[in-house]
This record gives sequence, structure tokens and C-alpha cells, in this order.
Amino acid sequence: MGISHAYNYIIAGSDLRVKPFFGVRIWMLLKLPAELEEFAMEKSKVAVRYFSKSGNTKKLADEIARMVGCKAEQIPAPVDGNIDILFLGASVYWGGISSEVKAYIQTLDKSRIGKVVIFSTSALAERAFPQIKKKLLDKGIPVESKNFYCRGEFTALHKGRPNQDDLKAARKFAAEITERK
Repeated sequence: MGISHAYNYIIAGSDLRVKPFFGVRIWMLLKLPAELEEFAMEKSKVAVRYFSKSGNTKKLADEIARMVGCKAEQIPAPVDGNIDILFLGASVYWGGISSEVKAYIQTLDKSRIGKVVIFSTSALAERAFPQIKKKLLDKGIPVESKNFYCRGEFTALHKGRPNQDDLKAARKFAAEITERK
């Protein structure tokens, strides 16, 4: 087993470490020290996907992605590999979530996603969370109980939203979610 394999085991939270044996390094399964277990937990794989017609949800997605250290991608960008946390953003259009978001949820593989964290915007009502949550739970995908929502600008309503305070709150939300993974 090479070093890259050991790294993968450490990241996955395995009990793997290197021990010298007659001048040759061999891999042995041992209990990891607490500081390495913490390191493994900190290296969660996080992705951010969103759908945005007006750009409001994109603003949140970009801030969340910046906070968690990845790139926000507009759906239908696939989720590559196994993901511990998928931040999924959408908004409400005419009382419901878009058909694009519904179709995207159908492409998600429950065996490859630890949990989904929902964030959303809308001009009138916070309705995206329960609708997206139901679709995900129907597929057997775990959903974080907390979600992030803020008003979004729509014609003359909520000019300038999401604003700097909203973006700061989105960053704080993302940090709290990833800290407690």
C-alpha cells in the first residue's frame, strides 16, 4: 500500500499509521492519535450546487463555496465521488421549486452523499426548504435540519438583496455546518 492509499485511509477515518520494521516501513492497522482523528474529520468532502435564474441564489452559493473551500457549480453539474456534505441552493418561482432542481435531485445517488444542506432565496415566501427536503427524503438522502434562507431581489421588491449582511450570515451558516459535520 502506497502513501496515497494511507492518506485515503486517514481521510476516511481509518486506524492506519506507519511503523518502522527492520529499517523498512510497513503499514499496520493501529489506533490513530486523537490529533490525527481530528485531522481526518476536518478533511470532509464538501460540494456546492445551485440553480439561479436571477443571480440571487448564485450570490449565496459563491459565498458558501468560498467559506468551505470549494467551487460553487450550477446544476446540472454532477457530484463527483463521495460527498460528506452537499450544499444545495434554489429558490421559489411562482410558488414552487424549479423543474431543473427537481430533475437534479433525481440524479443524486444516496450512497454517495452524507447529507444535503439546503439554502434558498425568494421574494415572497420561504417555501424551497420543505419542498426540496421532501424530494431528497423521498430518495433516501439525509437532509440537515437547519437551512439558510434570505430574501432575494425581484423587480421592485427587496432591492439589493441578498446584501452584505445576508452574505455574511450565509458564510457563518456554512462555517457552523461544516464545523459540526
